Amino acid sequence: MTTSGTSSDGLPPGPQRRPVVRQAGGSSAGGDFAAKDAEAIIALVRTATEAKTYRADILKKLAAHRRAAHSCKIVFCVSVTLGETVKEPRERKARRAAACAADVELRPASLSFFGQRDLSKLPLDEPFQQTETNASRTMVEAYTAKGRTLREIAVDPDVNGIPFVGTSDSVAAKMIEARTEIGADGLLFTEPLSRRSVAEITDGLIPALQRRGATRRSYTGGSTLRETLMEF
Repeated sequence: MTTSGTSSDGLPPGPQRRPVVRQAGGSSAGGDFAAKDAEAIIALVRTATEAKTYRADILKKLAAHRRAAHSCKIVFCVSVTLGETVKEPRERKARRAAACAADVELRPASLSFFGQRDLSKLPLDEPFQQTETNASRTMVEAYTAKGRTLREIAVDPDVNGIPFVGTSDSVAAKMIEARTEIGADGLLFTEPLSRRSVAEITDGLIPALQRRGATRRSYTGGSTLRETLMEF
């Protein structure tokens, strides 16, 4: 059943005509899909060098689909640990690593979920080899990038993106440097997130980035999410 002014499917299209498509995933198939149809890609890598390689691959895929480089925004995940002094965030990160070491079953359990493979019976201190999977390849690769054994994987605090540690001002400078080196369209905050860390980002890091002209202070009035995404 339709009503006056609606489409045959029952609902009128929104002002964007179709929703903004954001793709998250590091597989070749995911990159191909994003290059063909997405407006933005959320990428999870561990270093700026990996990010540059990833971006170069996506740009080639966009060109193959005859799309301009700026038509699909590439946003990289970052993990931020902030503090008022140089020492404080380093201590906070050390405590997070210690917490991971104290609960060595949690990370392998997550890896079991992401890789769709039961790891509960595998020894923690023997070389670990992840089999091929069509599940979450990005998360599997992030978890296993630096660890040779399940225990090493379990205690690694940096699995959620490119890590930044320091004061708001020093991290802002490092993020701008990394974004420039990578050529990224943006950076996306990931874990560790808490009420405290969100407040530190919004009240300290974002103003530090704004003072350097690295992030917007206001919106220009675009009427859709797509316009807002593409303007920056």
